[in-house]
Amino acid sequence: MEIKNNKVSSTYSKAREAEAKAEAENMNAKLAVKQAEALKASPPVLTSQEVSYAIDNDDNVIIRIVDKKTGKVVKQLPPEEYLEMSDKLKRISGQIFHVEV
Repeated sequence: MEIKNNKVSSTYSKAREAEAKAEAENMNAKLAVKQAEALKASPPVLTSQEVSYAIDNDDNVIIRIVDKKTGKVVKQLPPEEYLEMSDKLKRISGQIFHVEV
């Protein structure tokens, strides 16, 4: 029985660490949005790319650098892989831990 408790405790610790890392990266993304807003306020620079940002349903700040000519995303912060991983982690942690108050 103790082995199962230890495994649950270890899984919980890993989930909490991943959640803390995700929150830190989200804060970094919010800082990047502030920097992007400051850049938008500065005089325009002739370039073939533009910066856009949005907040998704999970309150993640998403910044995209888009090629003006093609409309393709050149870079996205945080990357799509991170957003997928974060979503999966939230779903898995909800299945592993059931908390009642």
